[in-house]
Amino acid sequence: MDIRGYLESRKLSEVLTKELSRREVEILSLYASGFSAKEISDVLIISENTVRTHIGNIISKIEIPQDANPKITLCLLYHLFRQEIMKMGGYTNGK
Repeated sequence: MDIRGYLESRKLSEVLTKELSRREVEILSLYASGFSAKEISDVLIISENTVRTHIGNIISKIEIPQDANPKITLCLLYHLFRQEIMKMGGYTNGK
């Protein structure tokens, strides 16, 4: 599967701006920057379970295909739409 082509073919900038909450945007930016769920929970002062729930919600909202690797897909999504994500409140103190 060409996941980059899939992401670029969908109007994901619209999905990002209309569907993701500010917290989901923060978590997406940290997760795609290489932070683990534990590290994100420490930075945002929330539980790891909450982080995992948000990641699952992001995956559902952007409709990642089941045969795609979620971590790679979210990293690629972040890098393709970084400017939009930062405008929406993405976390800027990445690794």
